[in-house]
Amino acid sequence: MIDVKGIYAATPAMNVSIISLGAILSSVMGTTGASIVLITPLLQINGSRRNKAHTVLCFIFAVSNIGGCLSPLGDPPLFVGFLNGVNFFWPFKNLFLPMSIVLVPLLTGYWALDKKLYKKERIQKPKADRELSSADKSVAVSGIAYMALFPVVALITIGSEIITIKQLKISSTISLSVISMLRNFLLLVIAALVFRFGSRKNRKFNRFSSEPLKEVGMIFLGVFITAMPVVEYISSCKAVGVFSILNDSGPLRPALYFWITGILSSILDNAPTYLLMFHAAGGKAALIDIESNKILLKAISCGSVFMGALTYIGNSPNLLVKAVSEQRGVKMPSFIAYSKWAIVCLTPLFVLLTAILFVCCK
Repeated sequence: MIDVKGIYAATPAMNVSIISLGAILSSVMGTTGASIVLITPLLQINGSRRNKAHTVLCFIFAVSNIGGCLSPLGDPPLFVGFLNGVNFFWPFKNLFLPMSIVLVPLLTGYWALDKKLYKKERIQKPKADRELSSADKSVAVSGIAYMALFPVVALITIGSEIITIKQLKISSTISLSVISMLRNFLLLVIAALVFRFGSRKNRKFNRFSSEPLKEVGMIFLGVFITAMPVVEYISSCKAVGVFSILNDSGPLRPALYFWITGILSSILDNAPTYLLMFHAAGGKAALIDIESNKILLKAISCGSVFMGALTYIGNSPNLLVKAVSEQRGVKMPSFIAYSKWAIVCLTPLFVLLTAILFVCCK
């Protein structure tokens, strides 16, 4: 129920500022939360711009994916890692540099492109419209009190792993974690209370609709159902065929984990892919307890979070942002066209990251 609204010139510097803020907030609010909160003001500010799709694409790359790598609250794969024993603060300590290597060139390239388009649009726009677009500059933020819930969510999440409660045994093969059930219940209660007592005025102003959520929910339900047998097959075959290279202990092993994790994340969803590759690399005992193998955990984390941006189905906020943008009249690329743009824009940055982090400086 946090709402950001205002009137401001849609300059390249303003767009980069909003996207950068969203990338920072993604690790605090989650990629979905930051995307939903900031895509509306970004589209409002750029309402008079002719070229908007490239701004939404950069927003998806940076806010809906890359920016969420600094905490388990940011992106589902890192939360899966947290549930499997990775320290809550490990992502911040180890993934800040990889995020910077990818995010800084991405935003710089976007700024250069947007500056060129912005100048072209101002030349073509009538003088009266140019004066009007830069006359009123104001920004208002409401619902700041809800920011207090983020530390509460973080404490509940951390506490669920610190506090130990005996598991509830249902049968000889099935047992339930009482603390995990309590954590999920409390998070659902918080979500329900916010929706019940949140500002309806803000939801109306933001043209809130449950349709994008329903659309994404149905798509990802299908993705999870169809991905399960694929993940099981890959898991059973990880020691043979093309996946046998993962058992190689050579110098390129971290790079292989990064790229294989990333490619699978972009087509199978990144959370189950992270879990698959986490166990393929040895699981908790190998990745957390053995210092020399932590580079593999870094590679798996970067691959699953960053390359979720390569397709619309790589991470659920991608489709949410697309749906919200199309509701506001932005013509977004098709599934194939989006992937082409993502590959062109992001692959060189991933190659750079591979060279710096997983080949030259292990």
